[in-house]
Amino acid sequence: MTNTTTETLDRKAAIDAAREALGNVGAMLSNSKSGYAVSHANNLFAFNANVCTREYGTIWSGDLDVTVSEQALKALAAKIHTDLFILWEHDAEPLDWDYFLFGEERQGMTPFSPDKAFAIVSAERVQRGPKC
Repeated sequence: MTNTTTETLDRKAAIDAAREALGNVGAMLSNSKSGYAVSHANNLFAFNANVCTREYGTIWSGDLDVTVSEQALKALAAKIHTDLFILWEHDAEPLDWDYFLFGEERQGMTPFSPDKAFAIVSAERVQRGPKC
């Protein structure tokens, strides 16, 4: 679902919407990664995940359990009118903190590659990505 609506958001609004839906950037699922992995073995999750869109780049990063947050992710995709690509920690440009905090865009940001997504979320569904 690409942004085909006449309503467009700016990047700051997309970042704000992601924080509202998913919590603060840098959120942690657990103090014990191995403990979480054992107790949630059937869930689709990543530590230090990046939530990206084609239009806005990385809009959120932190620990993310896609299974637990499925409804919030779908609602976010609907709100910002675009698909979300959930990538592992090193597969996406980190959140641009200068932009996140001050609205000052850094030059030369590397775009992410959707084929590195471990999950793809639209307003209607969550599917496993090519890198799952």
